[in-house]
Amino acid sequence: MSFHKYILFFLLLFSKQLLFGQFIFTKQYTYKDGLPSNEINCIYKDSRNILWIGTRYGVYVKDMSEFKMIKRFQEKQFNKISSIVEDGGKNIWFASYGQGLLKFSGKNFSVINKENGLVSNRVKGLFYDKDFIYVATQGGVSIIDIKNNKIYNPSFVKKDNLIFEALSFFKYKNKIYVSTSDHGVLEVSLNNLKLVNPYSRINFSFLHNENFFLTSESGLTKIPINDFLLNKSTYKNYQYPTFRDYAYSDDKKSIYATGFFSATGNGMVAEIKSDTIINQTEKFKITSEYISNILNDSPRKILYVGTTDQGLYEVHLDHFLDFTKINNEKIIGIYNYNNSQYFLSPFGLYLKKNNQTKIIKKREEFFRYVHQKRGDHQKIKTENNKNFIEIDFNLPEDKLRFYKVIGHYNCIWVATNLGIFQLNLEGEFVDYLPYRTYQFAYFNNQFIQVNPQGGILIFDNIKEFKYKHFSASLPNVPRDVSTISQNDKAVFFGSNLDGLFKYEDGKFISYYLNNEFKENKIKQIKCISNNQIMVATELAKVFILDINGDHLKINKEYSIRDYGGINISKIDKFGDNILIGTTNALLVFNHDNFFTVNEEQGFLNKNMYALDYDGKYAYLGVENGYYTINLDRVTKKRYKKNEIIITSVKINDKSLGRERYYWFNLVDRYLDLKNDENEISIIRKTKCTLFQNEMYNKITKLTQI
Repeated sequence: MSFHKYILFFLLLFSKQLLFGQFIFTKQYTYKDGLPSNEINCIYKDSRNILWIGTRYGVYVKDMSEFKMIKRFQEKQFNKISSIVEDGGKNIWFASYGQGLLKFSGKNFSVINKENGLVSNRVKGLFYDKDFIYVATQGGVSIIDIKNNKIYNPSFVKKDNLIFEALSFFKYKNKIYVSTSDHGVLEVSLNNLKLVNPYSRINFSFLHNENFFLTSESGLTKIPINDFLLNKSTYKNYQYPTFRDYAYSDDKKSIYATGFFSATGNGMVAEIKSDTIINQTEKFKITSEYISNILNDSPRKILYVGTTDQGLYEVHLDHFLDFTKINNEKIIGIYNYNNSQYFLSPFGLYLKKNNQTKIIKKREEFFRYVHQKRGDHQKIKTENNKNFIEIDFNLPEDKLRFYKVIGHYNCIWVATNLGIFQLNLEGEFVDYLPYRTYQFAYFNNQFIQVNPQGGILIFDNIKEFKYKHFSASLPNVPRDVSTISQNDKAVFFGSNLDGLFKYEDGKFISYYLNNEFKENKIKQIKCISNNQIMVATELAKVFILDINGDHLKINKEYSIRDYGGINISKIDKFGDNILIGTTNALLVFNHDNFFTVNEEQGFLNKNMYALDYDGKYAYLGVENGYYTINLDRVTKKRYKKNEIIITSVKINDKSLGRERYYWFNLVDRYLDLKNDENEISIIRKTKCTLFQNEMYNKITKLTQI
């Protein structure tokens, strides 16, 4: 039976709501990323921020977004890794179920097995405390004095016909205890193991604060540790999957536990707070049924979750980017107003308020309103008028197309191929006007409409059909307008053939004809203040232009292809952040810093149709939903400066010797080159990097002259 259907003895919460401002992003790593298989046995991060992955095929190290087996581990053929721990001298110990222990000092390896004193080579777990390594095996417990290089194998009383299988250790009041599968829980000393509680059939156990947790195939058991050591029966039992690992989060003040039922899978990641357990598997976007282990990288707010069938998941608990679907619909327009967001899709208008999103007007409602109101505007005669595109009122409802949404005077204005709709902020229709246009704006109480056939219409009263037509035959009047933007002083038009135009104080000027700005193929424009405008061209260039009356001056210029972008889809500036949407990434410029948001960070749908900002978050409309981006999180580093190490040097394609490296970093960096040694290849890595594009110049080749 699925654990979802179990009757629980205490409150089980299936939480789907994210805390405001905290986004979840999950990356999955499999054999395609360098892992030998999708079966993960253990995960460990050491004091050097090296992430170690134990598998049945050996030890792997996370190298950016890939996993690599260290050659020296491969040479030792040390596999079936069951546990990893670091001692006080910063040596790393690896346990194998079948080959004992391997100690790595950063340069050298030492093997500890049954031949040199270990009680058994079948090691299940490791624990470090005060210069001692405690080794749990199938056959007993070994204690390694790492200062004196001595091994102790304490005696114990064995049950008849039962294998003594030590599982895990915990420390309480300066005493070490070991949990076993069928021999209970015992106090550990150098000489013997003393039974303190005969509790049996244990799969995994751990101590947190004053509570002791034990798991078995029948579920989870919790008991105060003092009661357990005194053999009291104050147990609380919860029917859950068999938890096999745990991690504590200081930020959340909660425990994360992972496990699954051996027979059925049904794995989960549980968040335990007091007597509340929250199933976070779906929220963390983990799809495996066999979730086995977990590691909390607290400084980076990342959980690493290992599985036995789908590799490793990297869960970013406080990501800067979130993606939301609205019925899997394309978002072609966004308008932010008073802590609410309006989203325009091909199927209607949606409102998000108080973290709840609902459709406030469906496409069929727009369609019905056209035919309800079209007779109310007898003064508006667009038929046979060359200044207007005639509307085909015989179009069926599924041919209604939405173009644009803006806000003006506490109303929402929506442009479609059947005309313009005015709605109040609650989404109720106010009026309909039979004007078809792709680009329009409200400016100084005038409605400005681009005539798709050429020229500009400026209405003093749009509902009374009072307008002035500026013909495109005039040299300073724009045509082929692809984009429009405004500030408090003027309205600007971008033509995809004739450059940039301005309308101010009743007149138009062409910056192209005035030789003020000689880019003529304009794709996007955005007024970013009364004194600056942002312009993107068809040739993938972006300009920040200073406005001084009818004069322009280039303040900054970005050639997007120099930054890895291709074609530009959207531009804007929010605070100090310049956003440039391209067909392969979102580029963010902040003063002299540059950031790329791409697939690696979860930015998968890169065709942007809309872009807006609410003062804290940027909203990007894409093919099947929208992204929410916390720009402060993008541009402000949360972590200490990354350490760059040199992991490989080749001279004339020959590698330097291992003796020059310590913990994978070249420490002996003096090179005495011969005359014919004229090519050096250096591979540099950045430790602690969240995403690969945070590191530059990974491979550098130097040629001696």
